[in-house]
Amino acid sequence: MTINHPTPRLHEIIRPDTGTFLLSRWGTGTPDRTRAAAEAIAEEWTAGAKPEGHLAQHMYLDVDGTGILHYAQWRSDEAHLEFARAVRPAVISRVDRLVPGIERPGLRRTRLHRSVVRDGERAAGILAVTTPATPETETRPGALAAYVHVGTDAGPAVELAEWADMAAYEAAGGRPGPDVRLYTYYRAV
Repeated sequence: MTINHPTPRLHEIIRPDTGTFLLSRWGTGTPDRTRAAAEAIAEEWTAGAKPEGHLAQHMYLDVDGTGILHYAQWRSDEAHLEFARAVRPAVISRVDRLVPGIERPGLRRTRLHRSVVRDGERAAGILAVTTPATPETETRPGALAAYVHVGTDAGPAVELAEWADMAAYEAAGGRPGPDVRLYTYYRAV
């Protein structure tokens, strides 16, 4: 599929051979620290060998500049766990030397449960991540698409909804809050 706009849409980057999706938010506190952490992790990923079973990783930045959402796709849980044991500590250690004090409350290991793409052509400027997932977004005017991921643990489902821009999100009654974070696309690593 050809990407015809600068920000790839989720339906363009989700790989059919993905066995597990990982969602992880890093709290960095400020826009400068967020950019520095995002650049550091991008450098680490591009400098090293691609781990076996790693399919894709995309980074999104909080619109308020306080953190990073990692959206990673792996062939299997086992492939990711092997990377986490053997390689991840060194990668994270180097990032932490550059940007100390990053908060990492953990990752969510998920599977894509369902998706609804209402408009697959328009560019998405905002990604709203809601926990727990709510069925209203899938039918809310202005939402370009919604992707519900269910956790492999007993935690709540997570919804990633694409919106054209902040104005469309707010016009549909969307508001950030404790259960909703808003992001803009940053880059793939």
